[in-house]
Amino acid sequence: AFTLQKGREHHPFRAFMVASSISDVTNKLSTSIRTYRAIHRSPLMAFVFSGQGSQYQRMGLALYEKLESFSQHIDRCFEIYESITGIQLKDILYGDESTEQDQVNEVIYSGPIKFSFEYSLAKSLIDLGVTPDLVTGHSFGEYTATPPPRVFSAAAALPLAPSRGILMNMTEAGGMLSVDVSREQLDELLVDGVALAAINGEENYILSGSKAQLQQLIQRLQNIEANYVELNFPKAAHSQLMQPVVKKFASVLNSVTFHQPKIQFYSSYLGREVQNEVTQPDYWIQHLLCTVNFEAAIRSISSQKPVCFLQPGSDKGITHYTKKLIADKDFTVNAVNGKNETDQDGWNWFLNQLGLLWSQQVHINWDRFYDEPPVKISLPTYPFQRRKFPGL
Repeated sequence: AFTLQKGREHHPFRAFMVASSISDVTNKLSTSIRTYRAIHRSPLMAFVFSGQGSQYQRMGLALYEKLESFSQHIDRCFEIYESITGIQLKDILYGDESTEQDQVNEVIYSGPIKFSFEYSLAKSLIDLGVTPDLVTGHSFGEYTATPPPRVFSAAAALPLAPSRGILMNMTEAGGMLSVDVSREQLDELLVDGVALAAINGEENYILSGSKAQLQQLIQRLQNIEANYVELNFPKAAHSQLMQPVVKKFASVLNSVTFHQPKIQFYSSYLGREVQNEVTQPDYWIQHLLCTVNFEAAIRSISSQKPVCFLQPGSDKGITHYTKKLIADKDFTVNAVNGKNETDQDGWNWFLNQLGLLWSQQVHINWDRFYDEPPVKISLPTYPFQRRKFPGL
């Protein structure tokens, strides 16, 4: 594989496979292998970070065991978190079967877990030469999006995650629903204090409210036979129910040193590229209270040259919404298998995503991929027919 990666010219038509043995290679060669045609050379690389709710116990364990750069980055995050809280986050995410599985979904842990995981995987991809030209994040994902453009460092961002989680945990119990309704139906649902937490697409929204409000909302959704999903999050984020903790959160934010983004930063709160706004504590306060306009942010990014939207995490929902919003010239990649796909080998999944990136002419630094420098071997050259076609 290394000889093909480093010793051959890479053409616009590309095919790849992930195999673990000679017999595996033979079997896959005897069946159809998809050939990709890279329409555009070097697409813009957009890292899209997800919010809380898609985390699950032992998420990305195969990466932790086999990708050294990832384990190094996330171990460093675990160390920082433990120095702040005294809690070993690694035991919650990668503990054995005796670990309480619900802990990964608790508000005080889910944010730090999502940040540590997606930040570390993004760093590992950057180590492999997959460098973002721009970043965005859905809801809490904007915090994870801050280190690549250096708005604030990981060491500064990581303490914000538990602080935000602890404060949110002090608010009234509530929840969030993902609903598929028309805009007209949505207007009828936003009553009795129910908040519009996120706009994910033309007919996909996230609604937020107290437990009592959500019970009434579910009844109304059932009456109109609308599709809905209860999100794995026990608080009413992006609503006025967060207002009681705003002053305390402001004092936390005032201790952070902010910097101007070094690469393009697209706000899913404002739905556009931002610069000075994200250096102000008030931006992050409003971000906690107000609607996430993910649809506008993705459409704004897609209006540029061809874009690869890469989600360095396990949130299939984010990728699903993105696919619906982008143009034909763009494509999406999900770096980690989701919690409903844990029957698939996580390492093979990641290798397939790297292959997909390479097939679309995204540069991969294969020298950094291997733990030990491989040796090139003698392989047949490309079997060009050398036939000429006059007039073409």
